[in-house]
Amino acid sequence: MFDEQQLLDWLHDDELSLRDKFLLCLAASNCSEKTETEICKLAADNGWSFVDDKLIMPLAVCGILLERETKGYATRIGFVWKLLTKGREYVSQLVARLTNQPAAAAASTLRDVLDEITGDDARCFVNEAIRDVEHGSYRSAVVLSWCGAVALLRDHILNEASLLAAFNTEAKKNKPKWKDVKVSDDFGRMKEYDFLQILAAVSSEVSKDLKLELEKALQFRNSCGHPNSLVIDPHMVQAHLAMLARNVFAKFG
Repeated sequence: MFDEQQLLDWLHDDELSLRDKFLLCLAASNCSEKTETEICKLAADNGWSFVDDKLIMPLAVCGILLERETKGYATRIGFVWKLLTKGREYVSQLVARLTNQPAAAAASTLRDVLDEITGDDARCFVNEAIRDVEHGSYRSAVVLSWCGAVALLRDHILNEASLLAAFNTEAKKNKPKWKDVKVSDDFGRMKEYDFLQILAAVSSEVSKDLKLELEKALQFRNSCGHPNSLVIDPHMVQAHLAMLARNVFAKFG
């Protein structure tokens, strides 16, 4: 999630709170749990103290302070500190803010809309996309985020009887033998590009401009999902995820 030099810089940043510095230590080296001894050594190695930046103290001495500061973010079990789910999410957002890395910022954007997504399939895909982009698996993040977006768009059709009827009618214009969609898996019989054309034709919430952006996202997904020489830049991933977050997840979630 971040390297040793970044941790060193952040631990000496006077604007960061005790809680933030402690959580960064706990999350360092892509590990979400450490013993008190390990955390003390990590802090000492980086020249940071837990109390007023004056003296390195065993966590047992300032444990009450830390437990109060990190409530809901981390917990201490015996001599081992562990990041809670809320803590993992907070550290991810903190790192995104501190580094201003485009991919990390994109992951934070997805987290912001995650609670608005009610569909189980879409939430699962978006959660995996967040984890992938945070670990630098950019191609996977692009593919999974697209899967989440398509799941929501399918639900958009399925959840309204009139839209579903209109979709099936429109589909039969080009494919007279088309069998009506009844459940989400039935959409799989249709190419996703064709799905977007019909979706835009029957849904007032999918404008021409949005359809064009979704077509670009589909093409990017295809490029990321097949072997090729395309170099995936974090900025490209950020743009892809931000578009889906604002125009699909927040709108249709």
